Amino acid sequence: MTSDATALMDDTPALPDLTAIPAFDDNYLWLVHGLTDARRVAAIDPGDGAAVEAVLAGRGLELQAILVTHHHGDHVGGVATLLAHHPGTPVYG
Repeated sequence: MTSDATALMDDTPALPDLTAIPAFDDNYLWLVHGLTDARRVAAIDPGDGAAVEAVLAGRGLELQAILVTHHHGDHVGGVATLLAHHPGTPVYG
């Protein structure tokens, strides 16, 4: 016998994995992994392109998209670096 809550949880769509990348003194940059292929990722607010690139290269990840929530330097500072390494990657925001 299952509870109604358990039954609802079974129908909940899968959520993507996240990778936190420490940056600066008090911030994080984020990678969101694909649901069907966890090696495919989107970078969110990549303020430090070198930090993101190190994780991508070190873990064999493929950058598929860049999302920026706003245009402060600590959120967009690494976009140019990532595009230099991954030309044609779409940027949203």
